[in-house]
Amino acid sequence: MKFIAGSLLRSLAMCSTLLISTAIAQADTIVLKSDLWCPYNCEPDSELPGYMIEVAQEALGMFGHTVVYEKLNWLRSVEKARQGEIDGVIGAVEEEVVGFVLGPPLGPLVDGIVTRVGEELDLSKAEPLEGLTLGGINGYEYVGPLGEYIEKYRDDHNLVQFVSGDNALEMNLQKLIAGRIDVVAEDYQVILYRLREGDLADKFTVAHNEQPDPGYIAFSPKNPNSELYAKQLEEGLNDLRASGRLAEIMAKYSLPVWN
Repeated sequence: MKFIAGSLLRSLAMCSTLLISTAIAQADTIVLKSDLWCPYNCEPDSELPGYMIEVAQEALGMFGHTVVYEKLNWLRSVEKARQGEIDGVIGAVEEEVVGFVLGPPLGPLVDGIVTRVGEELDLSKAEPLEGLTLGGINGYEYVGPLGEYIEKYRDDHNLVQFVSGDNALEMNLQKLIAGRIDVVAEDYQVILYRLREGDLADKFTVAHNEQPDPGYIAFSPKNPNSELYAKQLEEGLNDLRASGRLAEIMAKYSLPVWN
């Protein structure tokens, strides 16, 4: 029995060494890009880089990977990932990244609008938007009444205006303050996070719809490892949830853990 046990232990040790060596050999640097979209992804290399970034870094780090997050405007980020120049994008809805490999849902995304104080709108229907100039972000996917309004007047610059860039929300809020547009369309949590961190809360009213979409980290369709990354992200996320670490990450951004 001692001989068999000793042989078994040596075999297990050899297997463990082989597994560790394989994990090290397969450890990758995974490059993700997006425009600033706090609380999902914020300033790179900061204490609060965004909860999706922290989840990705810790979940994929369990498999030896290093996640590098960099800022780039949304359309260019999606195109670079589509061509395989980077490994993925952060905070996508499914319609924006057709053909990509989706990781597990990383929380709900809810469409919201910002108006000036005293100019509240009901986002449950499109009619209140009629005649108003709406500011959006180039390349974003809008659904429901916002999407319907944008599609209807996409070519009318007097009613729908898009901006691009790393600080597109900031640009739209400044246009709203200046009276150049009447409504800003943006994710509800992104709006709330931005207003909490500045001195703008008393200038705006925020509303949202009741139909959230799941948000994803979407991996490049050109990368042969994308399916593996998505699976590992899901497994790591499950571990973070079970250990309570996910709740700790979300609390840093004053958000609950999603179901």
